[in-house]
Amino acid sequence: MLSIGKIIQDLIRKTFLLQGRPKKWQPLALSTIERRKREGLWPGLILIEKGDLLQSFQIRASASDVSVFSTSPYAAIHHFGGLTGKGLKTAIPSRPFMNIQSEDIETIENLILERLWD
Repeated sequence: MLSIGKIIQDLIRKTFLLQGRPKKWQPLALSTIERRKREGLWPGLILIEKGDLLQSFQIRASASDVSVFSTSPYAAIHHFGGLTGKGLKTAIPSRPFMNIQSEDIETIENLILERLWD
């Protein structure tokens, strides 16, 4: 189960580095790009400003199941999108990073079959 969690964690990392998969994420707002330029953080990757979100993914595995989750309080708003800020006036677009593709399932299935035959 821990190995499956590590595969999923790697897939999340891959999604961040590719800036969305299979579909690319919506670009940052111009105001965000300008702020990042002033802070010396642009050019850069959309959800990797300081690396906090990407580094927040944890694995909890037992003999029968596995969970991969973020400890970041703002992970959900970035994954699902929504309104935030004072008066909920700032719209954050959905930039899903915890999505498993069909080829990912095949990788996980192959790992399970490999372990069954060991």
